[in-house]
Amino acid sequence: MINPQTKKYALAGFNVALSYQATDKWCLFLEDLTLIVTEDSIKNLMNLHLLDTLQDIFATLFQDKDYFDQKMLNFITLVLEQNILFQAADILREFKHLKDTYQDTVNVDVISAVKLNSHQIVNLTAIVQKKLEKNITLNNSVDSHLLTGFVIKTDEFVIDMSGAKSITTLTKN
Repeated sequence: MINPQTKKYALAGFNVALSYQATDKWCLFLEDLTLIVTEDSIKNLMNLHLLDTLQDIFATLFQDKDYFDQKMLNFITLVLEQNILFQAADILREFKHLKDTYQDTVNVDVISAVKLNSHQIVNLTAIVQKKLEKNITLNNSVDSHLLTGFVIKTDEFVIDMSGAKSITTLTKN
């Protein structure tokens, strides 16, 4: 569960991004920021609370990114001052949730025994969108533990179309 302070900063970032139609850019920014704060050298500097040094480092790391702007640097400064930059992954997750809700989009994870091809992804996307009556973002990942089929997951439901369910049923009988 995401703490209220993290939600507050995700919402603040989302509102800023929305104010200049930059939510996609902010997603890229927050994804990169999340990766950067997992680096040991950055974690050590964050633990030492070296705000000026960290601001300079982040400005340098992001300077070549086409999407980066002053508002994003201000956001970094704010979360550094509040000592919550280490929660960047939670901020990103909440930001994406806010973006999806705003765009009436549902994230759908499809875990399959093998990687789905583009034709299968297009067909499955159409079927799930029709069923949910919403736009979806379909994410496909492979689970080598599945023998066949796939599992569809959203925040609200799970549909197991894998062979595991059938095998479990057969072994019980």
